[in-house]
Formats: sequence, C-alpha cells, structure tokens
Amino acid sequence: MTSVYRRGKNWVASYRGADGLWKAKTAGTDKSMALQLANKLETDSMLRREGFVDATMEKTKASAAVPLAEHVAAWIESLRSKGVTRARTRVAAYRLNRLAAKADTWAGVTPELLRAFLKELRSAENASNLTHNGYVQMFRQFCQWMVREGRATNSPAASLAMLNAKTDRRHVRRAFTVSELRELLAATAAGPVRYGMTGGERVMLYRLAAETGLRSGELRALTRQCFRLDDSPPTINLDAAFTKNRQYAVLELRADTTIALRTFFAGKLPRARAFNMPPMWNIIDILKADLEAAGIPYADDMGRVLDFHSFRHTCGAWLAASGAHPKVIQSIMRHSDIRLTMDTYGHRLMEQESQALAKLPDLSLPPESESLRATGTMDSHASISAENALKTKGLFGHSGAVVCHHESGYNNATKPAIDAEKPHESRASAAVAQLVERSFRKA
Repeated sequence: MTSVYRRGKNWVASYRGADGLWKAKTAGTDKSMALQLANKLETDSMLRREGFVDATMEKTKASAAVPLAEHVAAWIESLRSKGVTRARTRVAAYRLNRLAAKADTWAGVTPELLRAFLKELRSAENASNLTHNGYVQMFRQFCQWMVREGRATNSPAASLAMLNAKTDRRHVRRAFTVSELRELLAATAAGPVRYGMTGGERVMLYRLAAETGLRSGELRALTRQCFRLDDSPPTINLDAAFTKNRQYAVLELRADTTIALRTFFAGKLPRARAFNMPPMWNIIDILKADLEAAGIPYADDMGRVLDFHSFRHTCGAWLAASGAHPKVIQSIMRHSDIRLTMDTYGHRLMEQESQALAKLPDLSLPPESESLRATGTMDSHASISAENALKTKGLFGHSGAVVCHHESGYNNATKPAIDAEKPHESRASAAVAQLVERSFRKA
C-alpha cells in the first residue's frame, strides 16, 4: 500500500518497487501530487512484477520523442474544449511555448530545466514572485495533464516551489475615495470621445463597475437583455460562460442607477452590447486619460495605482467601510472563499471591529478601588467598617461574637414592623450583615 510522509518541507512518496522492496521518492511540497506519484509508481511496479506489458508505458516512450510544441497545442485545445476563456488560453500558450523553445521534446523537460527557466525569468526579466508562481502553476497543470493522458509517467514540475507573493508586490492598486470618483465622473462626462466611447458611455461604465464589482471582461460581455430593469429588485443577470468562476451571476442594482440605465439603454436592441468597449489593452489608456483630465494621479505617493480593476476594489472597500457583514461582501464580490474577502478587505473590517469594541461598556474599576484591591487593604477596611457598624447596632457582643437574631428576639414576624419603623436603618443593617457574612467566608 502506498503512503506519503513529510521530510522537511517536501512530501515523500513511499511505494513498493518491482523488486518487492519499499522505496521512497521526493515529490515536492504538494501532498496531492505526492499521493498521485506514489500510486503511479506502485502501479508501474506491480505491472513489472507481474510481467505485464503496459500499453501506457509504450505510449509514454513514443510521446517522449514527439516535439514539445505538439503536446502544448494538444493541451491548449483541451482547455478550449472545457470552456476556458480565450484570454487564459492565450496566456497558457505563451508561457508553454516559451518552455518549448528551451526543450525540443518532452524528454528534455526535467526539474533542473524548469528551475533554470524560472531562475532566468527572475534574474534576466526581473519577474515578480507573483509572475513566478503563475509560471509554476501553469507548468504543474500541463505536466499533470501529460500524466493523466498517459503521455508521461511522472510530473517534472512536482518539486517546483512557490514563492511568497506578498513580499514582492509590484502592482499595488488602491480604491477610489468618494470625492475622487465623483471628480472622475464629472471630468469624464465633459470629456471627448476616446477609442469610440463617448464621455456619457464611460461614465455609466465606471459607475456600474464601482457599484457592482464586475470585472472588465464581464462588463464587456454584457448585452442589453442582461439588464432586468423592470424586475423587483432590478438586477443584472450574467451567464456563467462570461464570469471568472463560471457561475451564473445575479447582481442587484441601485434605484438611482436603474433610472440612469433606462435612459442610457433607450433605443438599444436586446442583443446589442451594453458598452462599446475597445480591446482590453486600450481600457487602461482611456482611464489614464480620464484621470489626468480630472487631476487625479494614476499612482499616489506610496506607488499604489488606480487601474480599471480598482473599480472592483472600490466596491469591496466601500462595502466594508459601510459596515456590511463579511459574508455579504463575499456574496456581492462573488468570492469563492471568505479568506479572499478577508485578505483583500480585512483592514477595513478590522476597523469596524475596533469601533464596535469601543462601544462596549467600560468595565474597569475606579483607580482608588484598583489600588486598594491590589494592596489587599480593601477587604480589611471593609471588614473593620462592618464590625464597627454591627457593634453600633448591637449585633456584636463585648467579646466580638455575633448575637443570633432569635436570641435577641428578632425573627421574621417582627422584621416587617422594624422595617416599617426604620426602613433606612433596616436596609443598611441587612447590607452590613451580608458584607460581614462574605468577610467570614473569606476568612
């Protein structure tokens, strides 16, 4: 039976080899990859022990001589068949074809080659840790596909390590302030046509992006029929084919935005595009020009930028600042994991927690009480005061012993009469008696 165990930072796959002896092989930092490798090695060893000729092994040997570019093309085609967006398939093809330029065939794709490729990427091209991790994930996905398809026996990318992207952030975006966004919308409305988009169309695009958190590609896919302005409440319905997580999205609209959209869509056919957006690489040029017209710098003194995705960041940040529950923010932003919501807007939510805690009642003791209790004199002072009060009331004898109520003629029958006679003294005596009782219990 196969198993995996930790050795330092890496997982080790343990399996029984063809000779019947147990063997171990380092499988990288991913436990699932280690389990997959252990099962694969165990299966291959069993086939060798039983004397079977595995057709997969023959296929693997044949595919090792096939040009790597052909394997890459087959993988890209499989991504398209699964509905992966064109933008993601373009990125995958670009990164894998760069690797194919380093290794002609699959046999040349070794862990040493992949590590050398990534090292050159960071040193020669000054790539960030985030870019490095993107390449690592792409290599892993491609190599896993090669193993699943029987084109390879193991993954040379299993041992590749991820880097901490938080320590090397190159592109840090920020959210708009309310005044900045209003200034941007005012300047854009008065601005000229940019890349085929009028000022009014850009205003509606920016406003919708900030209020709904829709991404650039999702806004580009919107048609007139996606807007259900007559529903209660009015919503945007976006098909799963156009969302990042491939889930059907329904986003509620504000009442004032609904009124503006009715005017904006007047005369548009149901299948017409909602916005005449240019290619994605021109969107940032449009926004930079509108920011300059509004007198808003693209990057602030801390290097944080305002790009198109900042509208989505603004939506989440403003929701957090308004006091919305994190689960509500997660739902509106369509995050699959609450940790993503907390990591992105956690500073805003922590501010709310601090404000909420500050509104709780102050339970700290007065300074005098704290100092007396810390020195242990508070209880002794209270006991002495209580004893003096009891002596004054005749509840202590000359020897300091407590006089019982029934011996002094005090009982439940006479208590109401005494309380009626001297209500204030009666209540005071009861309070003192309770204090004395607590003092004796402590003693």
